[in-house]
Amino acid sequence: KYVIKTDDGFIYKKPINKLHQGDPRNKCGSVVTQEKITQRLKEAGYTYLSGYKKTKSTIRVRHDICGYERETRYFVIMNQGCPRCTNTGVSSAELEISDWIRSLGLTVNRFKFDREGAGRRKEIDIFIPELKLGIEYCGLYWHSTPASESEAVNSEEKHYKKTLEANSLGIRLITMWDTEWINKNAQVKTFLRSCLGKNTTKIAARKCDVRQIEKKEAASFLNTYHIQGEDKRSHLNLGLFFENELVGTISFGAHPRQQDIEEISCLTRLCFKDNTTVVGGASKLFKHALDI
Repeated sequence: KYVIKTDDGFIYKKPINKLHQGDPRNKCGSVVTQEKITQRLKEAGYTYLSGYKKTKSTIRVRHDICGYERETRYFVIMNQGCPRCTNTGVSSAELEISDWIRSLGLTVNRFKFDREGAGRRKEIDIFIPELKLGIEYCGLYWHSTPASESEAVNSEEKHYKKTLEANSLGIRLITMWDTEWINKNAQVKTFLRSCLGKNTTKIAARKCDVRQIEKKEAASFLNTYHIQGEDKRSHLNLGLFFENELVGTISFGAHPRQQDIEEISCLTRLCFKDNTTVVGGASKLFKHALDI
């Protein structure tokens, strides 16, 4: 507990998680107006932005030192510290992804699932509410394969159940690994920008032509724009051309479990140029492949 002395000389004790409640002589016991909250936040180094309804409501603030914006409860802000300036469990990569998404004009905050029984509530750290889309950023060190088979099954089920739970609430959940963000940053941004609906170039598929392309040309395109890169075992590669420029590719080959069979039985890659949406492009490529 902290020993606190007010301006008028009154002394009392209070634990840190109750400091936000203010002077105990006040029956309300808390900061009750937006003006007082704004003042308290400014004294703590934050600028109030929006969201105040009552003391326990979620508010949006900006840290005056680093400029980081976040949405959480008032007492959390006062007691936790800035996640960008201090180590509070939010990785620098998560902050980088969130900032990049905000630069596209979207809102980013956290989403917490309803609690089921005892224990900590599950949450999505990167959540875009207007799109109902969440991003899970997983580090390989913390999400590596467990030693025992039973632990491995439980680990897989944990991620799968979280995805199903998000889907049941109408949320699309994308899982991203740290190695992808670090080693394939441009390709990941190409994928995410498309998912976020922020591609600035839009082309109608009816204005495009489809023709078969060489494996080398497909590999160059895929290595540039696809997270997995080229498919070395593809047997059929088609390109989508707009004004004689390659804007999309589709590849087919044998199923990965049929490595010794050279037949076209599986779609292995589908990719479009960065910052480009071809309306109906995937359907046109697939239809052309079926007609061959």
